[in-house]
Amino acid sequence: MLHWILTFGLIASLALPLVLVAYIRNRKVVWSYFLIFLAVFILNGMLMVLAQKYLNIGVFALSELGWWQIKLASIFWGLAFVFTFKPISLKEFGLTFQWNPGSLKPVVISTIVIAVCLLTYHYFFDPFGTKSAEYIIFQSTMPGLAEELTFRGIFLTLLNRSLGKNWNLFGAKIGWGFIITTVLFGAIHGISIDPNLELHFNAIPILITGFFGAIFCWMREKTGSIYPSVVAHNLFNVVSNI
Repeated sequence: MLHWILTFGLIASLALPLVLVAYIRNRKVVWSYFLIFLAVFILNGMLMVLAQKYLNIGVFALSELGWWQIKLASIFWGLAFVFTFKPISLKEFGLTFQWNPGSLKPVVISTIVIAVCLLTYHYFFDPFGTKSAEYIIFQSTMPGLAEELTFRGIFLTLLNRSLGKNWNLFGAKIGWGFIITTVLFGAIHGISIDPNLELHFNAIPILITGFFGAIFCWMREKTGSIYPSVVAHNLFNVVSNI
């Protein structure tokens, strides 16, 4: 358990130098929201670890993947948080179907273009292997629901409250929260500490997931909702694995 605490603590600490730069540049940081972000980021990671360890029972024990309980735990705690954290509304967390005006078309077009590029790449350079029905069902539902709710819903919103949004990226208003969540999303897929307390660093997953994390974050900020990024996230997963 210690190695997981150290893993998520190490990844969370990557936000600190970025926040320091933001403070030096703007002198405006709401530290209470940043501390809440750090706490819920580490909590999310630890709950997933506990779910994998203690909820591998019943129907979950029949799974060939062993991942369902991890993502479901992340979804359930995430929903509990956004529904009970009264200082921020569900709409601000991105749980809304009221998209920002003019955001639908560019998001749909970018989603289709990227999906076609992924499909083309895998067809010519990385041929698809045979995947089980359970694997495809999982990839088409759980990652997008869990990771968009937590990263682009909860974490991004808390960081936006802490650091504000002062830039414009292709029509989306973004801030340091965009950068931090993108960095952490990549890091959590490629940095770990094993039970022997040895550090493992894999740059390829970090770069790939960080790139897609930035796309999902842009969709979230462009539309004001996490639902488009949920759909895109799961679509990209399926296209990359069918």
